[in-house]
Amino acid sequence: MKKVCFVIPSLTAGGGAERVITELANYSADFTKIETHLIILAKVERFYSISPNVTIHEPEFDYKKYSRIVFTIKLMRYLRRTVKEVKPDAVLSFEEMYSSFVLLATLFLKYHIFVSDRSKPTKDWGAFHNLLRKIIYRFAHGIISQTEFSKEFLFKETGNKNIKVIGNPIRKHKLDIGGIKKENIILNVGRLIKSKKHDLLMEIFSKTDYRGWKLYIVGDGPEKENLIQYRDTLGLQKFVVFTGNIANVDEYYLKSKIFAFTSVSEGFPNALGEAMAARLACISFDCEAGPADLIQNGINGYLVNEGDLDDYLKKLNTLMHDDALQTRFGDSAKEKAETLSIDKIGPKYLNFLLK
Repeated sequence: MKKVCFVIPSLTAGGGAERVITELANYSADFTKIETHLIILAKVERFYSISPNVTIHEPEFDYKKYSRIVFTIKLMRYLRRTVKEVKPDAVLSFEEMYSSFVLLATLFLKYHIFVSDRSKPTKDWGAFHNLLRKIIYRFAHGIISQTEFSKEFLFKETGNKNIKVIGNPIRKHKLDIGGIKKENIILNVGRLIKSKKHDLLMEIFSKTDYRGWKLYIVGDGPEKENLIQYRDTLGLQKFVVFTGNIANVDEYYLKSKIFAFTSVSEGFPNALGEAMAARLACISFDCEAGPADLIQNGINGYLVNEGDLDDYLKKLNTLMHDDALQTRFGDSAKEKAETLSIDKIGPKYLNFLLK
């Protein structure tokens, strides 16, 4: 029996990488004959549910009790020992800040180690991590990129020739939630961090004909209080709702009409994909990587040049007042999302890892 091992820093709430690796591990364990292992690098509370068919490995030591250097050394020893015990045919590590250390920890072992960066390809991780990735990624057996832009960037950076572009699996919605009707809701789902530009979204929304509409922002993060204050400054207390992290996000996808995405830094926008799967009419900035791999402008949504607030406002207003356009975009978006379902994406990952 083939063995595959996935590696992730944690399975805490709000992370796209965490959701994707959960989908992949569960698919591998439940729908294939592959023995599936998951190494979690920090023993913290999990937000995502893992199939009982997945063997989970967690360190016994608490990262909070050690300095960064000591913890890194202990973690690399733990990783090397665990991989040697599992004896996998392939290891796939997610997240830029950790994948280099996974490669270092498994250096000179016979196992095939793959890595996959999940953030904006050109994101600056600091001089040390940028240099480390440039050097150590050369030793990866292969790299999985989420977009063509990411593939081209990593090839130039690392020289690794075995790079495969595979989009993220888009989670299926719980369509059995009965009695949900579409409302005049514009939805945004994502961590409340500066790069998601929720402040711009609220600014644009404040200039629309928003009476009779509401903007729901689902997620949590360090910018929450600043964003709430900005909402109040705009006088949108009754029209913009911050929900925090919620387990029943499908309900919000299903009752909304429009998904508005203003992020300027993406690896692959999972929330946008999930919105398309829920037949939402989507509008997004065409940031460096991600949205253009999902949206065909004017066919299954709107792509707006990054930072062009006037055009975004114009197109959002158009969507808000055109039910037929909402339906057309939503139906086409659903078709695109179906090409990225786990039963289509899962085999692509596993075939690349185990070929």
